[in-house]
Amino acid sequence: MAKLDLDRVRALTFDCYGTLVDWLGGLGAWVSSTASLDRVDLDRLLADRANEELELEAGPYRPYRDVLAISLARAARKQKREPTEEELGRLVEGMAGWPPFAETHDALVRLRERFRLAILSNVDDDTLAATVSILDVPFDARITAQELRSYKPATTHFEEALARLELAKGEVLHVAQSLRHDIRPASKLGWNTAWINRLGESLPMDLKPDIVTRDLTSLCDRLGC
Repeated sequence: MAKLDLDRVRALTFDCYGTLVDWLGGLGAWVSSTASLDRVDLDRLLADRANEELELEAGPYRPYRDVLAISLARAARKQKREPTEEELGRLVEGMAGWPPFAETHDALVRLRERFRLAILSNVDDDTLAATVSILDVPFDARITAQELRSYKPATTHFEEALARLELAKGEVLHVAQSLRHDIRPASKLGWNTAWINRLGESLPMDLKPDIVTRDLTSLCDRLGC
């Protein structure tokens, strides 16, 4: 991969949930308030749910609210738990109100002074619209799985982003926490990437993001914003 040329970068594209919004915090809060999941092994539940989600997203398209509910229910059943329809409904409806990370808003304001901003998200239109209103920062493009009927790590989001922004891939930096959904596919396409390593994960030997930081404030500093 060629060295990142920041002088060429005109736009930043972001994954939203897990990168801008505290996905694990929101999901964990729902689990802790859900009677059917009392004393569940949370780490196992989250890992199983993530694997179930990838399988569902690789199949025929269905709305993300269904993907989220089905993947969680399947993961819970592996621990002999059965969330009710009401509990799962509270999960999918509540996601739109999950809070951003503490630094997200201020970092986006700083970044917007220099770059165009876009979101590439594996969610439904209404969920992302509600989240963007909480972020309270304008974006030049918002691209959802519902619009494209496709989920990352498929390449459709990335192709659509270049078309809407009318930029070449060398003029865009993709910012994300998820290696599987974002950093890996973007890297395969030859995009510039910034990995926000919020979970303190180890980087696989075959991945070399252009930038690795712990949060968005650090990203601003690295980009000189």
